[in-house]
Amino acid sequence: MDKIRLAKILFLISGILVVLDSVLEYFAFSYLESAAQSANTSALLPVNKTYATEVAKLKAAGPLLAALPIVGVISGIMLLLVGYMLGNGKPHIKAWAATGILFSLVSIAGNGGFVIGLILGLAAGVVALTA
Repeated sequence: MDKIRLAKILFLISGILVVLDSVLEYFAFSYLESAAQSANTSALLPVNKTYATEVAKLKAAGPLLAALPIVGVISGIMLLLVGYMLGNGKPHIKAWAATGILFSLVSIAGNGGFVIGLILGLAAGVVALTA
């Protein structure tokens, strides 16, 4: 198997993992945010002040937590695009490889595709750059 084909397959697997991880992360954050909004912090016992503080922090961080999975989905889609485009044209392989490395690093915001997606994306970029 030649290096470009290997890089293409690795980028596609990386993109799938990053998108899947980001979608799961979005649903988890949505669940946590809805749980935090439905929690009645005034009804908590004074002994449970730590829990009330954590719920208040989660309510304040809601918009930021919702944005991180969206960044992950976008970077995963870009990794899929890079994997697709690597097989289409020889003259732009280095540019697509650099783009893949960039979006692999951006995918850290969305947990990096269970971290395996991040590693595969970086490895694919290195393989494509050395081809």
